[in-house]
Order: sequence, then C-alpha cells, then structure tokens
Amino acid sequence: MSPHLYKERKGGPATTRNLFIGGGIGASEGKNVSWGPIYPGVHTSPSDLDNVLAGGSISVGYNSLQLVGVQGTGNLSGNYWGPTVGIPGGGATATYSFGVNLDKLSEFLQEHF
Repeated sequence: MSPHLYKERKGGPATTRNLFIGGGIGASEGKNVSWGPIYPGVHTSPSDLDNVLAGGSISVGYNSLQLVGVQGTGNLSGNYWGPTVGIPGGGATATYSFGVNLDKLSEFLQEHF
C-alpha cells in the first residue's frame, strides 16, 4: 500500500486535503525505497492532483548511487514529477488508489468516537 498526503501551496509541491491509499503491481531493480515532493507536469495544474492520484495510474522512479533521483506518476488526468532521495534502484508500477477527505474523516471520527 502506498499512502500519499499532500496539501496545495502556491509555488511549492502539489498538495491536497485527501489521503490516497492504493495498491498495484510493478517491477523493481534493486532494493529501492525513496521519497520526495511532486510537482505538476506539462499541461497539468495543481488542481488536477486529486484526479491524477485517484483511480488508475502509472508510476516510475529511479535513484542513483548518490542517493538522489526522480519520480513521476500520471494517468489521463495529467502527470506529476519530482526529485527523490533514497536507496539506489529503479521501479515502475501500475496502481489503483482511492481518496478519503481528511476533513470529512476528522468530522466523522469526532461525531462517532
């Protein structure tokens, strides 16, 4: 599973008030783990983030021996990319995810627990 938490900020990484959880199938070269911010790609605006992360998408990433790299994810709604740091290696995945609005989740938990 791969959770994504982001919040929109002008001039910064793409963000949202949703938590995305998904799974998929992929291939990996090396024992790689990486993390980093994502930014809108060509013809994609920050407001497209929820549509890109929800549903099906293709993601790729690579980290060099210097522990820095690049990542990208996209579908028919747009694409996002960004720098990464992490363990060297590369990977590609086909995933499907769904989003849960954090504000609505917080309200639900406060009302029922």
